[in-house]
Amino acid sequence: MKHDMNYNIIKHQVLSNIESLIDKQNKKGFKKYGESLEQCGVDDYDWQQMIIEELIDALQYQQKEIKRLKEELNQFQDLPIRPEVST
Repeated sequence: MKHDMNYNIIKHQVLSNIESLIDKQNKKGFKKYGESLEQCGVDDYDWQQMIIEELIDALQYQQKEIKRLKEELNQFQDLPIRPEVST
């Protein structure tokens, strides 16, 4: 029972977060293009090309994040290791 309750809480949090991100992205798109995706005609853009461009952007963001995490990890690896103190 407790597992089901935790699952439902986490599910709700994840879905709320996704919904917020979609709303934010839709507002950003409306500001940029002056119309919602729903209002946009199916032949107004080369949708396949837009998908490719978005995926390439995502790959670049991922590579930048990997670089950031590696640099952060290197900072920790350079720290001196303190011996454990027995009590």
